[in-house]
Amino acid sequence: MTGIPEEFAEISAINSEIRFLTLELMKIAAVEGKTFSEVLKEFTSNAIKLKKTMARQI
Repeated sequence: MTGIPEEFAEISAINSEIRFLTLELMKIAAVEGKTFSEVLKEFTSNAIKLKKTMARQI
């Protein structure tokens, strides 16, 4: 046992993943000359489309 409650470990992992995605989206925005908000909107739209497509495949 690590001494860290499982719930906190899961939250920590989620926060880490969000930080990683945020940094990657910031890099994309800089390279493409777009705002972070524009890139985030496109990413979110693509994620929703992917989720819907995967749901239809099941």
